Amino acid sequence: MPSGSWDSCRKTWENSPQAHDIRAFLDRLRELEPEAVFLFGSLARGDYLDTSDVDLLVLFSRPVPYGEVDRRARGNFHILVETWEKVWRQVREGEPFYLEIMLEGCLLEEREGRGRALVEAARETARAMGFRRTSRGWTWSVSTRTQPALEDTP
Repeated sequence: MPSGSWDSCRKTWENSPQAHDIRAFLDRLRELEPEAVFLFGSLARGDYLDTSDVDLLVLFSRPVPYGEVDRRARGNFHILVETWEKVWRQVREGEPFYLEIMLEGCLLEEREGRGRALVEAARETARAMGFRRTSRGWTWSVSTRTQPALEDTP
C-alpha cells in the first residue's frame, strides 16, 4: 500500500457512506490485476455528500474492457479504465485532467510502485509547468503546455 499522503487521503473517504462499496469493489477488482487505482473527486477531497458518486481511475498494463471493471462495482461509481502507459504519457505531457488526479487524488492500490511513479511524474511535470491550484481552478506559468523530457517508463 502507498505511504505518505495515503493516511491523510484515507481519512477523507474511510468514514464516508461509500467506504464499504469502495472496499468491496477493490476486493473484486484484484483478480484483474490492476497496476494502480486512484480515487478522485469529492471523496478524495473530503467535500463529499452522502449521495456523492465514487470517481475512480483504474489502470492496467494491458487494455481491459470497461465492462470487465464496471461489473465489479456496486453502488454509484464513475470509473475510468485506461492503460498505465497512456496515463503515463498524458501525465508527462502535462494533461491537466490526469495531473489533477495524480496531485489531488488518493492512490488506493498499486502494483510494484506504479501508482507512486505516476504521482512523482505528475509532481515533476507540475513543477516544470508551474502548474498550481488557485481559488478558481488550476493555472500554469508557461504560455502553452510544454512537454518535459520524456523518460523511459519505470
